[in-house]
Amino acid sequence: MKNVLLVLLAILISSPSFSQQIILFNKWKVRSFSVTFGADEDRIKNLDYTYMLKTAKGVNESGFEDLNFAPEHLFSMACENPNIRLTASLDVPGLKNTELDFSVYGIVDRYDYVSYHTRNSDHDWLNDEYEYLSFNSTQNELGLESTIKKRVNLNFINLYGGLGTNLGYAFGGKMTIDGNAEQTASQNADRNLNDIVGGNYYQDYYYDEFKVRDGIQQRIYGQIGVGFIFFKRLELGIDYRRGFGYRAHFGAPVVEVDLHALSTTIRWHLK
Repeated sequence: MKNVLLVLLAILISSPSFSQQIILFNKWKVRSFSVTFGADEDRIKNLDYTYMLKTAKGVNESGFEDLNFAPEHLFSMACENPNIRLTASLDVPGLKNTELDFSVYGIVDRYDYVSYHTRNSDHDWLNDEYEYLSFNSTQNELGLESTIKKRVNLNFINLYGGLGTNLGYAFGGKMTIDGNAEQTASQNADRNLNDIVGGNYYQDYYYDEFKVRDGIQQRIYGQIGVGFIFFKRLELGIDYRRGFGYRAHFGAPVVEVDLHALSTTIRWHLK
């Protein structure tokens, strides 16, 4: 996956029309500055608890080898990326209505979550067998991004479409693991009678917290958007991105991700 992304990026920046414009550096002019607020979904393919365990530091994976959760017990999962992006857009010399965006972006508390339940309701455990286990991981990311796009102007409306890529460094993460498993009361004779559920059973709770390994993430995407011009220079817009990439925590397997991103942009035009 990494090699595919690098090849695609190389093709983009080495195309004859693009390369010729690099030589005309003194003719490049900044067209606008913008700030973007987004809510991305980086969906990890085949996300499960075994991958989550490998991204954590100091976790004893052998303690989770005998879990009784079947595939149908996968209850829910999430991969969410609230982010902010600062962008400078340059007109590409010689290419009409073509812009090259350079951005610095930050993701705060990127959230990955997966949980397993033996029942569909949190209320069932009082009356029947019930077990669950959930993994909650958060991490921050800082990175650089570049997008080349075409612009179509329709009076006070701008339409955009293009291709881009980014590369970020993930850090400062933590993961919590919590759950419970129903066991017979005789396995723990010292428990208070109030902890015994259903006469012969009690709920054995588990909770722990770990640091998450640092890593890198790269994505390539297509982008479309629309912007509405106010007072000649102020533009308010909406962008949608669809792409793919990889996530590589140091010491953990490299996984593929699907990107679905929706964001709002405030742009100030210099001309």
